[in-house]
Amino acid sequence: MKNTKIISIDGLHRSGKGTQIRMLEEFLNDVHINAISLRGDGSINGAGKEIVTGNWDYATDVLNTEIYDAYNTNNAAMILLDRSLISRYFVLRQKGKTDYHDVLTFNHTQHGIRNTIIPDISFILHASKEVLLERNELTSDSKKYSFRKRNIIEYYDLFCSTVRSLEEAFNIKYLNAENTEEEVFNEMMQYLFKGGISCLK
Repeated sequence: MKNTKIISIDGLHRSGKGTQIRMLEEFLNDVHINAISLRGDGSINGAGKEIVTGNWDYATDVLNTEIYDAYNTNNAAMILLDRSLISRYFVLRQKGKTDYHDVLTFNHTQHGIRNTIIPDISFILHASKEVLLERNELTSDSKKYSFRKRNIIEYYDLFCSTVRSLEEAFNIKYLNAENTEEEVFNEMMQYLFKGGISCLK
């Protein structure tokens, strides 16, 4: 039986995904639980090494291949995903595609069509549109400022409805991203210790 557990964190821009992934990875390292962090949203190589430009579908296949291989060959007790196929489905819905089954398989770069790895627990960092926009203003000098602002304004409601539509298919837990970083982390840890991930018990 495969013992590796997958934890994903999804949310809109400025919700704090990267911070929570980093805090969780540091905690796991401190308690000597082998964990690796990967990107899973179909835009950047999972190890964060290179941007895959011009072909979102190919980038998604590259990322899912990395997750699939890590799950099946790595000895890590945990794989931490900065976004998951929840975010992939969200992007597909932006493109007008509404069939959820489109995210359940991917084209492995070496072995063809494979089933997408579904996280054991999927955390959603939820904050109001206003809070996300306020946080984005604090990084107005960033190259991604305008891109993030547009996505928050245009797709906030779509993201919320996408997550709601997947509640029966995923083990989704909502975290209040308007709280402090420490409060969000503590809330996440309560879920993990109370029955989400057995290797943390």
